Formats: sequence, C-alpha cells, structure tokens
Amino acid sequence: MSWLRFVVADLRRSPIRTFCTALSLVTAFVLFGLLQPIRVMFDEGIETSGESRLIVMPRHSVADMLPVNYATRVTDINQVDVVAHMTWFGGVYQDAQNFFPQFAVTPSEFLSVFPEVQIKEEVASAFIAGRRAAIVGQATVDRFGWQEGDVVSLIPTIWHNRDELAWDFEIVGVFTSTNEALIGNDGFYFGYAYFDEYRAFAHGSVGTLVVKTQESADLGDVARRIDAVFANSSNETRTQNSTEYVLSFARQIGDVGLIASIILVAVLFTLLLLTGHAMSRSVHERTPELAVMRVLGFRSSSLSVFMLSEFVALSVSAAAIGLGLAFLITSQLEQAIPQMPQFGGMKTATLVEGLALALLIGLAVSVFPVLRSVYRPIATALRVEA
Repeated sequence: MSWLRFVVADLRRSPIRTFCTALSLVTAFVLFGLLQPIRVMFDEGIETSGESRLIVMPRHSVADMLPVNYATRVTDINQVDVVAHMTWFGGVYQDAQNFFPQFAVTPSEFLSVFPEVQIKEEVASAFIAGRRAAIVGQATVDRFGWQEGDVVSLIPTIWHNRDELAWDFEIVGVFTSTNEALIGNDGFYFGYAYFDEYRAFAHGSVGTLVVKTQESADLGDVARRIDAVFANSSNETRTQNSTEYVLSFARQIGDVGLIASIILVAVLFTLLLLTGHAMSRSVHERTPELAVMRVLGFRSSSLSVFMLSEFVALSVSAAAIGLGLAFLITSQLEQAIPQMPQFGGMKTATLVEGLALALLIGLAVSVFPVLRSVYRPIATALRVEA
C-alpha cells in the first residue's frame, strides 16, 4: 500500500470526526490569518521608510487644542520644511446620517504637505484665494451628487458660528487621493481663515499640525525637538510620524495588540485540546490494527511515519484552507477600509507562520499517542478495545 493511499484510507475511516477536526482547524486558522497581522502591526509598528511627515497633536487628548502660533514656532526648527495645520470640523449635511470628514486647513500649506491630493492648478488657485472655498473628495461628491460651484451648507455639531446658523461653503473643485490612509477620498477641506473668523469661540486655536521635514531629516530627532520646544507649557505636544498617528486612534479603545495576542493564545490552546483529543482517540482505536500490521512485517518506524503524516496532512491542509479564507476576507477589508490599509491584505510572513504552526500542531498533538501505540508490545496492543 502506498503512503498516500494509507493516509487517505485512514482519514476516511471516520468521516464525521475528520470533518469536525478539519472544521475546527480551518476556523482557528481563519482567526489566525485575521488577527496575526493586527497583533504584529500594533506590537511592532508600521514600516515608515520614505515618510517625511510628522503630526503634532495635543499631548493629553485629541479633544484639546493648540495655539495657532505653534505653526510658526515649529517652522523655525531646523530641518522643518513646511508646517500646515488641520482642525476637525465635525458638521453634518442636512441630517445626522450624512456625515463625512471635514477639516479647516491652511490651503497653500495643506497642498504642499499632502502631494497625494490630486487637483487641477486652477482648482488649487481658487481654493487658496477663495474665502469660503472648499475642495471635496471624489467619493463624497459621488455620494451626494455635488458639482463644482455648488454651495453646501453644513450643520455644526461642535463649531457653532457667531450667527448660530449653518456654515456655507462653495465647492471650487474635486480631488482624488493617492494615499487614503491619510487623506481619504471622502474628505471635505476649507480655509482656516474664514473658519477662525466666523466661529463663536476658541479663536486662534487649531487641532493638529502637519510637519513636512527635509528628506534627509531624522524624523525621531525632529519629533523630539518639536516636543522639547513646548515641554512644560500649558499646551504640551506629542509628535508622531503619520502612520503612527493613524494607529493612535485605534489604540484609544485599548491595547489592540495585547487583545489580539490573548485571543490567538486562547484559540490555539483550545485547538490543541480539541484536536489532540480527536487524534488520540483515532490512534487508540487503531492500536489492534497496528499490532496486526506489525505481525505481518510492517516496521514500527514506517507505521509511525504513516500515522504522523496523516495528522500533519490534515492539519496543514485545513490551515491552508483557513489562511486562504482569511486572505479573501482581508483583501475585502483592504477595499472597504482604504483609510487603514494595514488591516488589509495578508503578508507572506503570516502565511509561512500559519503553515509552520499547523505543522507543529499536527506533530505536537499526535507524536506521543502514535509512538505509544506503535511501540506498545504486540500482545498488549492486540487486547486493546477500540
């Protein structure tokens, strides 16, 4: 009998048990494929090579504000090229369900710091010159059917104006973004000067500063120097690179990396118990048959290899299916949440780790019962009841 026929015959011996064991393995590795990239991302951070931007935000809470003159002071720091600032607006269009990101920005600096924003030259000029001018992402324009030249009224939820009316903005153009992790195609951006003059309170304050450094700059060093300038002031700062800034919002719900790690450990521990029990039971039932095969001339070492191959094949095959399903899910997430591309896609390292883990699990849960059964004295093994 060939190795493959032996393995297939044993797997078909108890199809219900084989199916349930495989299903538990598939489910576990779907979770592994979904959670492992998140755990690594939050534990080790994200690769930021080639990034030349820093985000300066209030040290203690994103709800705090920074003085607008901080932008000038940061500009004076060595290796800083351009400083823009952005202030979250938080209005709604017509009713509360029509929400999308809106920011008050300094148009010229904003376009300089974010070259990912793709707009025509004439649109950029109108955005910089217009008092109530706004540029809108393609996704939001498509959502509401807006056109260039439309006047849009946003109902404030935070920043009420002096007249307690809706804010009116004129759409001077539509943009597309080549980096939705930072600038989504659903964004709405308008001039800070009009916003600051017309709002009812907190004049002269901004939400965050976006710093574009020189290409040769050490981001970590520049970040430390920025924070040192405002240390021990009434408005201390926390400076991060742009990708860490994106992750910081997810971290506000807790230590996501630790949560993912705990779930993974719990899943794998439960998997070891369930799979180990099923495989031990399968080996125990075949102990008399293995004894008969040894009497017929099969070597114990060969039988051990056959049995271990069966369980490893089951484990690795189920893992491959589970990781494949996880890949499909993460690919959809990458399209559905372009603002967080780190959550989408599956890295090769995750696939390799998953298959290696499946191999180890298959061996770990089967090696002891297989060796105990195969090397048991023949007379004793023949008396074992299935």
